[in-house]
Order: sequence, then structure tokens, then C-alpha cells
Amino acid sequence: TMPTLRELHRADKRVKVVSFTRNFGQHIAISAGLNLARGKRVVMMDGDLQNAPEDIPRLLAKLGDGCDLVYGVRKRRKGSIFKRFGSWTVRRLMVKMIGADVPDGATTFIAMERGFVDKVNLFKEKSKFMVGLIAWLAQGHAAAVETEHRERAHGEAKHNIWSMAPLALNLIANLSTAPLRLSSMVGFVSAVLGIAFASFVIVRKICYGIPVEGYASIVSLILVFSGVQLITIGIIGEYIGRIYNEVREGPPYVTRETLE
Repeated sequence: TMPTLRELHRADKRVKVVSFTRNFGQHIAISAGLNLARGKRVVMMDGDLQNAPEDIPRLLAKLGDGCDLVYGVRKRRKGSIFKRFGSWTVRRLMVKMIGADVPDGATTFIAMERGFVDKVNLFKEKSKFMVGLIAWLAQGHAAAVETEHRERAHGEAKHNIWSMAPLALNLIANLSTAPLRLSSMVGFVSAVLGIAFASFVIVRKICYGIPVEGYASIVSLILVFSGVQLITIGIIGEYIGRIYNEVREGPPYVTRETLE
């Protein structure tokens, strides 16, 4: 990719290129692009050409009059049913968890006003879910334009059904504390059920002389409650890990080469 981009830069100095020392992930790359963009309006799009560059003027024409952001919305999405389901799940999570008003079929093909980009750049955290952050900030000030969605020009998609799970977790942990509240509720319900079951066993033994039996049920209960505890510890650990990344002095990304 870089040799091709260098040729484009030599032919037209308006082409700016930033290369990282390693793969820091899609959302950090988007963040870097928005940090370095200087235009009055900024368009974000993937490099696989599934969205047509010819649609850019249509998105830009919709900006203004209180509209800070315009989504490109697919007429008909290309791709496997698993990828479509994963994208649908992430979009529904944004709607439910952070109250973002994201239209059905919305893509990462987005046009933004300069002032809106400046607001996005105010968020300096190292672990970012840029699409969720943009949707959260744009609530009530976004529009949509129907665009073509084509097959990839080259290569194969990196995202699959397994990569969608960490993506959804990144969205939730970055923009919501709901998992922590949910784990507290699950713990409370588990404790209540455990106390109720223990009381039931004690009453049967003391009042009716029924012996305590069923090692299988006891082992099953231990496994269930241990699983709940481990899941809760994992959720807490996810947030602690993000705190650790934020307090480190390292930058969110390191550039290898910048062509301006």
C-alpha cells in the first residue's frame, strides 16, 4: 500500500499519508486521521471501495443547517449473513447502550463539519470506539443519505463473526458502565437465590428430618456461582485494564512515516 500512496503523494501534494509502526487497530487509525485532517469538512470512508467515492458530493451537500454529520446508508449490503448480523448487533448495542440514533444500514462512510471533528478530537482516551463516539456526539444533529454498497475491489475482509465480539465489548466498555451495574444485579440475584435455597434445605432438615442429599446439585450450584463470580471479575478486569492503558504515558499510536 505505501509504495502506491507515495506515488499518489508525489503526483498530488494534496494527498496526505500517515503510516504507523504497527497495526494499532481501525479505530485508532480513524482517530489519527481526524487529528491530522485540516479541511472545513471531513469525509471518513474505508479503503476497500465498497462505498463509492462518487457519492461523497451527495453527503457533503446534506451538511449544514444544524446537521453536523451525514451517514452513508446502504441500499443493499454486500457480504455474508454473519457479517451482516454482526454489524446489526453492534448497531443495536449503540442504540440501546448509549442512546445513539444510528439509522439502519449506516456505514462508516461519514461526512462531518469541521466543528464536529474538533469536538471528536477533544476525547483523548487511548482505547476508542470511534463510530460509537461519533454517533453519541452527533445525536439529534445527524442525517442520512442512501448510497451504493459494492463488492470489495481487492482482498478479503478482516472482520468476521469472531472479531465482532471484541468490537462489541470495546463499544460497551468505552461508552457505558452498564456491565458493571449488570454484574452487581446478577450477584445480588445469585445471593438471594443462594440464601433461599440454603433456608429451604435447613428448614427441611430441622423441621421434617429430611437428610441433605444430592451432591450433584451442590456441585452444580457451586459451578454456577463460580461462573458468575469469574464473569464479574472479568468485567471488572476489562475496566481496570482500560484504566491501566489510560494512565500509561505512551501515546495512542506511533507513526513510522508521514507524507504532508
